[in-house]
Amino acid sequence: MEEIDEILRFCAEHAGADPATLRLKYLPQKERLGFDVDLAITQLECRRKAAAKLRDFLAANPRWIFPGTLQAEQASGDITARFHASLVAEGDKVLDITCGLGIDDRYIADRCSSLITCEIALRSAALADENFRRSGADNIRVVCGDSMQYLAETGEHFDTIFADPARRDSAGRRVFAFEDCSPDIVAGISLLRSRCRRLIVKGSPMMDISAVERQLPYLSHIYVVSVRNECREIVCICEFPQATADVAELKAAESAGEGPTFHALNFLDINTVQTLSGPLHAPRQPEPLLDSPQRICEGLFLAIPNASILKSGRTDLLQRSFTAPRLDANTNIYLFEDEPKDFPGRVFRIENVYTLHDRRLKALKGEKCNILTRNFPLTPEQLKKRLRTADGTRSEYIIGATAAGKPLIIKARLL
Repeated sequence: MEEIDEILRFCAEHAGADPATLRLKYLPQKERLGFDVDLAITQLECRRKAAAKLRDFLAANPRWIFPGTLQAEQASGDITARFHASLVAEGDKVLDITCGLGIDDRYIADRCSSLITCEIALRSAALADENFRRSGADNIRVVCGDSMQYLAETGEHFDTIFADPARRDSAGRRVFAFEDCSPDIVAGISLLRSRCRRLIVKGSPMMDISAVERQLPYLSHIYVVSVRNECREIVCICEFPQATADVAELKAAESAGEGPTFHALNFLDINTVQTLSGPLHAPRQPEPLLDSPQRICEGLFLAIPNASILKSGRTDLLQRSFTAPRLDANTNIYLFEDEPKDFPGRVFRIENVYTLHDRRLKALKGEKCNILTRNFPLTPEQLKKRLRTADGTRSEYIIGATAAGKPLIIKARLL
């Protein structure tokens, strides 16, 4: 498309400009410019919005065109898109029923033999087709239309179907449950099952995992995915039986009562990930509890599991590798005498410990630190106001937590 070249040239010339100012200046002239200037300005907005999460992708694909800011907001980032692609077996025949910006598809295309991707919006489909062509992904075919209708009408069978349902309703409000997203995976599960061996579905981090279990048959894996300790998504994999032997094996696994395997992943960067995996419904392991708040003292270590582990609710599985007491039954912080190596979360070295009404707290006034609370009578904002601390550096923390039934304020350094 010649127009794409004009759009990219405009972006290069106005890379640092304010989009609102550009619209005031150029939209009245759009008829004589000869290209979609509004789409060009949208590229500047989208690139700024996605600069951090798509840094590597945009460096490798600088001519990628965004259909709109919503697609930039909802698209997978470098880290999560590479993870999604890793779930697809080499050489698979793949269908993506939710193309969108096409980031996932471009990564998946490097692993699969062929990929058909469906996009219901005409302009988004045309731009996706052009983006794939320019990036050299010649094994992707774009279908413009309703993906579930396409699936119902095609006679094709796929190794893997990938879905990232849109989490906005017709009024633009955010939704979380699969049945409220588009396409409705729950309503279409029988059709999906009849057309593939494996279904990979990306969902909101706000989803109820127990509800997902009830809605998706043959659920084999649930991934709770965080990036730098921010929970970003839940990814579900259904492995549909293809033969009688497969059905028997799956029924045997169900009767064992352990449910799907959950994986709590926290990506620290593109190459480093903290992991914790296990059967979701395995019998809970007893967790030792701190017997006295006096045990918390300078020089010891606190460890807080990452966001994915906390979302999974299976902190007890940490005891397989780490033996340490929780501060309290409702406080997901663990006390170590020695620094725990490779703990899947944040580790802090304790510098000082205070009671809630300790007079020594006055000395913290004006200190630069981050505030976090767990099972504590004050919110982080209330604690900050009470202590009169300032916004801090990356490593200095004040932690408010209940330990063995007693609220404590702990000054600590993030390692």
